[in-house]
Amino acid sequence: MRTSHARLRCYIRYFCGKPEQLEENEHKRLSLYKLTATLFASLREPGQRTGEAGYSPKEISALQEEVDHYGKVRDEVKLASGDYIDLKMYEPAMRHLIDTYIRAEESEKISAFDDLSLIDLIVERGADAIGSPAKRHTTE
Repeated sequence: MRTSHARLRCYIRYFCGKPEQLEENEHKRLSLYKLTATLFASLREPGQRTGEAGYSPKEISALQEEVDHYGKVRDEVKLASGDYIDLKMYEPAMRHLIDTYIRAEESEKISAFDDLSLIDLIVERGADAIGSPAKRHTTE
């Protein structure tokens, strides 16, 4: 099943409509995305599952073409509706912003547990050792 440009335009018209109709057609697009994800998950390994189910190689090929078709439809609808954003083109700028404006300072030790695990702390100091810091903060 080949996906022609005219056919893709029909899908886009149905799932997106005019720009002012994007919001009212959102439920259609969400259904498309959900159903194609289900289709992809069920036929992820079509040669194995369909072969075991008794499909011929020709039928398996036809199923794979149909899966590819709906994958292209989903991708084109996502692009046309603005539901898909390719973050790869933003990645260098985001990395620059993170490196420039976000910094992590050295951690500060606020309580000494003498390198004890939580279980060891409870065994050694009792259950009150865990609740006491929380109580101290709530009374301040």
